[in-house]
Amino acid sequence: MAGGGARRESSLKIFLQRNGFLLGVVIAVAGAWLWPGIAAEGGPAGGEWIRSLAVAVLFFLQGLSLAPEVLYRGVRDLRLHLCSQSAIFCLSPLIMLVLLFAATPFLKDPALRTGFIYLAILPTTVASATALTSLAGGNVSGALFNATLSNVAGVFLVPVVVFAFLAEGAGETYSLAQGLAGVVTLILVPLILGRMSRKWLAEKVLRKRTTLRRVTAGLILFLIYAAFCQSFAEAVWVRVDENELIATLAVSGLFLGLLSYSCWRLGRAFRLAPESRIAALLCGSQKTLVAGLPMAVSLFAATGPGSLELSLILIPLLCYHTLQLLLAGWLVPRLNTWRSREEIGTSG
Repeated sequence: MAGGGARRESSLKIFLQRNGFLLGVVIAVAGAWLWPGIAAEGGPAGGEWIRSLAVAVLFFLQGLSLAPEVLYRGVRDLRLHLCSQSAIFCLSPLIMLVLLFAATPFLKDPALRTGFIYLAILPTTVASATALTSLAGGNVSGALFNATLSNVAGVFLVPVVVFAFLAEGAGETYSLAQGLAGVVTLILVPLILGRMSRKWLAEKVLRKRTTLRRVTAGLILFLIYAAFCQSFAEAVWVRVDENELIATLAVSGLFLGLLSYSCWRLGRAFRLAPESRIAALLCGSQKTLVAGLPMAVSLFAATGPGSLELSLILIPLLCYHTLQLLLAGWLVPRLNTWRSREEIGTSG
């Protein structure tokens, strides 16, 4: 009996190690559904400055943990950059157009279809893609470079595509200054400060890598919780017909699956190293909620930020955001295991 109990305890420990982050994502979303007022706008943890501080701390820790040679190698990985940017801005819209053509009988609302096109042209996440790449043992500096590059490019490309193809209902363009200011203040400045602090803090902090990974995962989970608190507080999910919501979830899931698989295969076609292939997968398949929400309000301002139509436009992004986090939570430990095996096979 004692042996059986020990085996069960060991199995549970292994399960939690492999799926702990995924469980954290589920708990964060469930917590937002049950108690949205805590981190929604006006709540005790709903201030924009709290979310901004969490993002800044994430990138300070990334700067602190990045060795100079790793950073230099990541920036110079041209194949990774070409692979990631092609996936984000070329492959993603093509897959979406095919899916929307196939789903025409099920997705008849023009606002939802517009939302899917908008989702497909968005850049990747910055905080999540970089932090998840770190947790998966991937090329962190390469992921950071590509995530930042896609967000800077997205400031220009997304409004152009919206006005070229989705002009009806579009309002003012998203502020270039606003987008760049967010990148600089919340990403680049903390990253540089973390890099400069390595001389004094790196030895102490990096000795506790497990604690550092837990803090990183905790900050990501808080950002997930805060984002969903806001959507549940605004009752966005009840503003769409039940059948179309099911169709939206189905198309979002297919899009995520096809895009993720295509990014993985594209990384192989580009002959990327294991850690860079992980970065290409996570950067190429993620879509930003942090920049996507304010951009949508600005680009579709003619409909009014509180209107039903804008909420419908944002539904595909919110569905995809949920699914991409669940998939990432499942993938991270498995990518770590795969990378370790690949490295052993290469060295052998």
